[in-house]
Amino acid sequence: MYLKGYLIKYDNNKVLTFPKWDFGGDKSNTNRVWNKLLTKLKSLPHNSYPMSILDLDKEDSKTVAISNPKEFEYWLKYSFEKVVNESEVST
Repeated sequence: MYLKGYLIKYDNNKVLTFPKWDFGGDKSNTNRVWNKLLTKLKSLPHNSYPMSILDLDKEDSKTVAISNPKEFEYWLKYSFEKVVNESEVST
């Protein structure tokens, strides 16, 4: 199954899709792409917030509002990690 990822809206009208896929096991390529996206998101200026994150793979997903870089780090550390671990268990 191909996962769509997360739709991240920031800076009022900019949109980024944060993938959940792994390039068929090519870990170095996955890490390169993810690190580039994470660097971009982590380096956003404070006026780029609030940002909203929607899980495109869950029909009942609710938009998560992120109002500052600290909340984004929290989402990456806890919410994103939890979603990734749950998807590994369910497959």
